[in-house]
Amino acid sequence: EKLLHSRIMADFELRHLFHYNRIIATSSGGSPCVDLVWHEGKLIVEIDGEDHRSQHRFIQDRRRDYELLLDGYQVLRITATDVLSDCELVAANLRKLSRAINQRKTAS
Repeated sequence: EKLLHSRIMADFELRHLFHYNRIIATSSGGSPCVDLVWHEGKLIVEIDGEDHRSQHRFIQDRRRDYELLLDGYQVLRITATDVLSDCELVAANLRKLSRAINQRKTAS
């Protein structure tokens, strides 16, 4: 998480979009803390390490994703392995995604 956050903060295009480790109050009464959030784009990025592979955590994550989806957020899950092996590619993909979301917003 910290590596990707540092990379985003160094990126002119992304640094103004994303906030790190924020609590999102949901309409269903939950308040999950998310890794990265772009409120205006309604995008949440979660970095999943090894602990997310257990059945219990997998189910818990999907329930949380659903709760956030009900409030209009899209949840993008990225493995910690991807961040550690090619953080530049992850940042490039986030730039592409943010551009696509902005294009959709201006088209509607």
